[in-house]
Amino acid sequence: MALAGCDGSPVIVSPSRDAQTDPHNATDDPHGHQKEPPADGREVARPESYGAALEQLDALCAATQDAFANDDLQEADGPVHAIGHLLEELPQLAGQESPSETVQQQVKEAVDALMVSFGALDGRVHGGGSAGKSYREVAAEIEEAVAKLKAITLSGAQP
Repeated sequence: MALAGCDGSPVIVSPSRDAQTDPHNATDDPHGHQKEPPADGREVARPESYGAALEQLDALCAATQDAFANDDLQEADGPVHAIGHLLEELPQLAGQESPSETVQQQVKEAVDALMVSFGALDGRVHGGGSAGKSYREVAAEIEEAVAKLKAITLSGAQP
């Protein structure tokens, strides 16, 4: 999946799940998720570091916020799901850069909070206006969790 970042540059995220077992890649997917790489030829790539993942997270959060601000739930679907996949990668990326159990726990807590918030957004995306929550309703929780992730200093990287 590729999205435009704040400066218009592409932000590329790949799912960590096997494409054969991920229900979002099923041929009968009722949500209309993209099943093939983008037609413009851009490769889908996982972030190589914790810092790169945080940059992608920022861009995806902004894309999600913009889509909700424009009341475009269909447009929000892609970034919301990409964030879910990215959040699955974050603990592993942090673990590669810092073996500290304290750091791992801090990352896990922030990721768990983001999963709850983006799960509520996903509920709105797929359930319509009355289900789940709006971005505005979870913005403070998202900002707090992202700030915690950025404040974590890993031994090999600066977030």
